[in-house]
Amino acid sequence: MKLPRIISSLPGAPAAGLGEKLPTSMPAAAVLQSTTRPHLVLHFDINETILVGDEAGGDTREDCLNKMISKSSFVLMEDDEKEQGGGNDKEASTSRRALSHTKTLKPSKWWDGTPIASSDSDTDSDDLAPPPLYTGWHWPPNACPYYRTSYKKKAKNFTAHDGAPYRPLYNELEKRVAFLPEEMKAPDGHEYPHALHHMLPAFFHTLHELKREGRSFGLVLRTFGSDLPDIADALNVFARGQHPLYPDFKDESLVMHARNMFRGRWRPKEGAGEEGNDDMFEYHLLKWSGDDKEDEQVAASGDAELLQIIESCFVAGIQDHYDFWDTHNNAPWAGKPVWTHRSRGRDGGATSMEQNCHHIFFDDNIHNDATDSIAAVRVECNNGAYCSLSGENIIAMQGKHLFRVPTVAPIMDEDWFLHRIREAEDRLAQGSG
Repeated sequence: MKLPRIISSLPGAPAAGLGEKLPTSMPAAAVLQSTTRPHLVLHFDINETILVGDEAGGDTREDCLNKMISKSSFVLMEDDEKEQGGGNDKEASTSRRALSHTKTLKPSKWWDGTPIASSDSDTDSDDLAPPPLYTGWHWPPNACPYYRTSYKKKAKNFTAHDGAPYRPLYNELEKRVAFLPEEMKAPDGHEYPHALHHMLPAFFHTLHELKREGRSFGLVLRTFGSDLPDIADALNVFARGQHPLYPDFKDESLVMHARNMFRGRWRPKEGAGEEGNDDMFEYHLLKWSGDDKEDEQVAASGDAELLQIIESCFVAGIQDHYDFWDTHNNAPWAGKPVWTHRSRGRDGGATSMEQNCHHIFFDDNIHNDATDSIAAVRVECNNGAYCSLSGENIIAMQGKHLFRVPTVAPIMDEDWFLHRIREAEDRLAQGSG
């Protein structure tokens, strides 16, 4: 069977699909180079964004690959489900919670109308052309991801049953991710860090190309989990010239040191209570230690101090505050903060690095949902303080400061992150903040 098409825009939409190259004969990183562009601060979520397989969390690489495919496999909602979804109602089009009924849906057709044939049905799935996968930001009309239906519980072995037509794609994804066999050792005989066997090659390709083109950028690794030390070990192998795909690359500035690893925690502002919205809380960075203590030394209190740290170092890592986000019902302002700077005209004064930075956040769990966002976009106000955008305004940051990562895309296209960075820079250049 042929691999399915993977498309990122609906018919008539002027967006590039997976694997389509930029309209230029230059390499992807080359077109990014410009002395007038701001310093990039690239935030990468870890699990299922640049890391495939989270054994500590109970998901193997096979589990993750199957889930990734199911999240981009769209199914039709029947007429009654469509009516429950609110038709053209604005809230239904902007909030996944407005489509919460999809969790009870038992779909029978893929989004192109072809039947879903389970492996135990009479239909030979090998005879069926796999429907296209869809990685776009807006859901197609009357459709939702397979992963959002009642069949989510089967997603970890998706290609063994309903998703059998996508098994060739699974095999291709597995081959591209498993570039480093578990038993393979470094030339000096040492074992590679465990995480390196599960990290996307596209992540290292992006760093390599940006360095090769002389781009000014910093890297911030973000996670709700406890995997920062493992990822740091894998990144340091790359930075020290020991990555098997980049044996000739070496750049000590990409080494992650323990002093630049932090726990990010939302805490009430002085005099504020425990309830309320973002006006009552500020983000703190706590110095990292080997155990998960909450009484660790504070490295930064509030946005300004935090930005001084992450915008001035080459590599940083933050374990974000999952319990706080979860306790506040996944409210946008309570998630992982990412920052935008106030635009300044030619006579706007400030020209320091921290005021000329473009933050871009990549995460597989960003949603087109005004009520449920993993990213808390913090904007600089006229008085220099920062506040969180509303859920609706956070959605508008997609493509400029935020990118939802349909992880099948960067696995299949090593330039995917580079393309998105260019898109974000172009959008920033066309407008403010």
